[in-house]
Amino acid sequence: MNSRIHWNRIIFISLLFIPLLSSVQAQYRVYTWDNYEKGIFPANLEMTQDATKENVNVFSYNAPGLPPAIHQGIAERECGGYGLSFRTGETQQYLKTISNITLDRNTLGPSGKALFQSDFYLPAENAALTHSAAVVAVLQNDDGSRSPFSFYRFGIVKGDRVFFSFTNNTKAPAIYHQANLSSLNLDRPGWHRFQIIFQGREEIICAVDGAATPFSPIQEPTLRKLMPGIMVTSSTKGDGILYTDNLSIQWTVDDIPLPESPWSNPSATVQQETYTAPATNTSPSVPVWFTSSEEAWRATQSTKKPLLVLFYAPRAKAYRKLEQIISANEGAREFLNHFVLLKIDLDQLEGGSIAQRFNIYRVPCLMVMDESGRERARETYLMNSDWRIIFQKLESSIKG
Repeated sequence: MNSRIHWNRIIFISLLFIPLLSSVQAQYRVYTWDNYEKGIFPANLEMTQDATKENVNVFSYNAPGLPPAIHQGIAERECGGYGLSFRTGETQQYLKTISNITLDRNTLGPSGKALFQSDFYLPAENAALTHSAAVVAVLQNDDGSRSPFSFYRFGIVKGDRVFFSFTNNTKAPAIYHQANLSSLNLDRPGWHRFQIIFQGREEIICAVDGAATPFSPIQEPTLRKLMPGIMVTSSTKGDGILYTDNLSIQWTVDDIPLPESPWSNPSATVQQETYTAPATNTSPSVPVWFTSSEEAWRATQSTKKPLLVLFYAPRAKAYRKLEQIISANEGAREFLNHFVLLKIDLDQLEGGSIAQRFNIYRVPCLMVMDESGRERARETYLMNSDWRIIFQKLESSIKG
């Protein structure tokens, strides 16, 4: 069973979704995310221009005939069970937008960021691309409708270049930039996250896996209310298939680094963790953390130990300090041995969605849950926190 579905079903089914624009947060929030995990075309996406049910489909990663590398390494978890495919042709063009989700750049303030992004599977370098593919940010009109010819677009064209264009109801783009794809040093074959990053009120950065293109940043403030989408067009004659996943927006009003891309180490093997009880009469070893919610839940059920969930962001200073304490302090490690341990990265799409359901936006945050899935306690660790007091409060929650 896919871990992202399992976790939501078992633990979060009774929680209310938190309003998207409430309170200031310290990390990125998932504003919207389409991962196609229901196995059907999402109701909140619309097909426009030449997109039809014949050429745009939700596909299973277990289907025969897919590229061998499409679901290996970290893609096993990040892509889940289903993705979206486009069958391209000589003149076909597809534009897909989320019809009921809009982000207003004015809400970002002077230093916030909004990441319009989608993952695209790029074949091996010697395999010709028969299409161009891009993530788009489309203007929403005052009446709530989309503006099909007013958008920002960033993607790959003719297999060897990345490009950005800004079009505002004109045939020719008002701005067009391009650079060699080789300048980004992307692993191929493999997945990569293409991002249009709106920074502050006027600046735009085009990035792949968080690495900016040579033509970024771009000063362009014209379009304000934006909806995400994907555009695919043919660049040569003949048919081809484009695979995509994780159309999403992440955002923050704070001036913080970009989230780490899940594709930074694409060949990493997904851990199949097993729980091993700590040895007795020895110094506590460095704790082993689950990264799979499904495996952590199984360990909680089998050992009857409570679950300690650490919500974190890799680049948060307080998290790095807490990591150092756990690594160096025997008392901290002894405390953690009382729990089954699970880490959830808020900067990733799945982790960010889980954190939103718990209304967690300050990290690192430690939360204790019992074997029935009921929350017993939570504490946020800050740079000036005393870790002993925090751990004592968490430990008291399982003794009551």
